[in-house]
Amino acid sequence: MASETDSHQHPPQGPPVHGIDVSPLTQCAHWNSKRDIIAIKHKCCDQYYACISCHDALAHHPPQVWPRHERQNKAVLCGSCRAEWTIDEYMSCGNTCSGCGAAFNPGCSNHYDLYFEMDTPGPTLGSVIDPGGDKNGTLRILPLCPRAFPVLWYVHSHRYSIKA
Repeated sequence: MASETDSHQHPPQGPPVHGIDVSPLTQCAHWNSKRDIIAIKHKCCDQYYACISCHDALAHHPPQVWPRHERQNKAVLCGSCRAEWTIDEYMSCGNTCSGCGAAFNPGCSNHYDLYFEMDTPGPTLGSVIDPGGDKNGTLRILPLCPRAFPVLWYVHSHRYSIKA
């Protein structure tokens, strides 16, 4: 059975990172490649979690995204050097820590909308995601027949739920 990693297992410099089986580099049970070394402070609880799935499993509240106008807040932690970044700095860093040169997972940008308010909206009531997407592999949101509620689907191992 997985358990939350206590903050005493983290280096003394920097804030604690919550999650399931969190390594000193902030990798977790869900994301643990050598480049999965950032943690994100969640707007809803002001706590760093290794990933959204760790927050979903351990926090006793739903996550909230950081609003666009709060992108100057420090909300991203490099697991290698424990430097804290603003959201804007992180989103424009080129997947490399300017403090220590560690490489971040470029695939994390596919999940920005789980943490940060983005220009493109996600799925809404009355729509479904077409996992086939277009010829470029872009996901499309399609209208949904009202009789098909409730709908539950999975994208990138994250649960999205629509309720009528």
